[in-house]
Amino acid sequence: MMKMNNSHLVPFAMLLFAAAIYSMTFSLNRIAITEGIPVFAFVFWQSLGAALLTFVAAVATRQLPSLRRKHLRLYLLLGTFGTAAPITLLSFAAPKVPAGAIALGLALPP
Repeated sequence: MMKMNNSHLVPFAMLLFAAAIYSMTFSLNRIAITEGIPVFAFVFWQSLGAALLTFVAAVATRQLPSLRRKHLRLYLLLGTFGTAAPITLLSFAAPKVPAGAIALGLALPP
């Protein structure tokens, strides 16, 4: 068995934390939408929260993103098609499909 030294503990803890958050996403989407939270409001606040956490991490590590026009366009496209659109579709499907099926569908793409 591999021994873990202190330099591996932080990345390992971060990996476990990310896995826990990712696995809760599907169940929380289902709960939120079936309880009557509007889909677009839910997606907006979920995306805004992720953006704020990312910004805090960038400030903490002093690696702020470039604010040039071409980069802002790329951020907008990636945010729309890489985050907002999939979360919106997931939120619309959440009440109709079991959370486990959605998780498997996203984890095992062809």
